Amino acid sequence: MFSSVYTSVLKNPFCAELLRRCIAKQTTVCTKYNSVRNLPAKLIGMPSEDHIAKIDGNAEKWVRTALAGMVRRPFADLPQFRGPSNETPDAEAMDLLERLLQYDPDVRPTAEEALRHPFFSEYHVPTDEPIAAQPFDKAFEKLKLDAAGWKEMCMREIAEFRRNPPKF
Repeated sequence: MFSSVYTSVLKNPFCAELLRRCIAKQTTVCTKYNSVRNLPAKLIGMPSEDHIAKIDGNAEKWVRTALAGMVRRPFADLPQFRGPSNETPDAEAMDLLERLLQYDPDVRPTAEEALRHPFFSEYHVPTDEPIAAQPFDKAFEKLKLDAAGWKEMCMREIAEFRRNPPKF
């Protein structure tokens, strides 16, 4: 659970694109922090107690230790998101970024909700945005499998996909 929650923030395509847009001209971001990979944690601070309660064992201890003292601040107030002349960042981009950069996936907007955000309004084409008939099943994240087990499960998924490809 821990790795999927925290790496999903980094792998979220919306987050990645917004971060890219916001820091593209800000080369100081890379030198100011230890690494770009640590940037989301520096920006979004310590998870809420509600979210920490969902984290198990050693991961909870690591979060409390590694992120201690980190405080979430409004992104628009951070110099990393201001332009070369200290201009205010795009309010819609900042709002969406703050909503997407949440540790807790239960708080983060779904892809459908994110696509309806005003930031994407010029690209929103409802007829070209299919919605899954059922929610994504994340039960596999709780499975305790070895490498061979994961490989077998992936091969079954691939075979099923080939037999019954999704219809859009």
